[in-house]
Amino acid sequence: MAVALHFPEPEIVMWKEDGTIYNHHENIKTIREMMSSFENKDYDRSYSFYDEKATFSDINRDSSKTLNLTEQKAQDKKLLMDFILVAIDMVGYPDYLHYELGNSKVVLSWWNFRLVRKSDKKEITMPLFLLDNFDDKGKIVSEIAYYSAKMLE
Repeated sequence: MAVALHFPEPEIVMWKEDGTIYNHHENIKTIREMMSSFENKDYDRSYSFYDEKATFSDINRDSSKTLNLTEQKAQDKKLLMDFILVAIDMVGYPDYLHYELGNSKVVLSWWNFRLVRKSDKKEITMPLFLLDNFDDKGKIVSEIAYYSAKMLE
């Protein structure tokens, strides 16, 4: 006996835009200046682009655990104690996404950190993907970093 399958008529979906993607924007400029300052060891300027209450997370930590700006500075300081930062190379060009829903302002950026581990002089190129969220004043209020911590072992 054959069984007849019945599927409901497909729902007609109207596509709706949820914002705009920019390849040139002040928030992209902010990210580029922040990374350039870090590369050039101007850490005060680099951190000045963040809101004082900014939060930081990364793929290598529990997603519920965020760092504040003071804790992020300490983590960066430890990295720089163990590694020489040779260069930070931008990969492609950052995108700025302004979402209508929730009024989110996000910059997506891709980088290669060229490092030398001080203990054994091993050269490492570590890809890094950042999602930086901005407030209405142009300050970074949260950052999520995607990279492989295994590369630094």
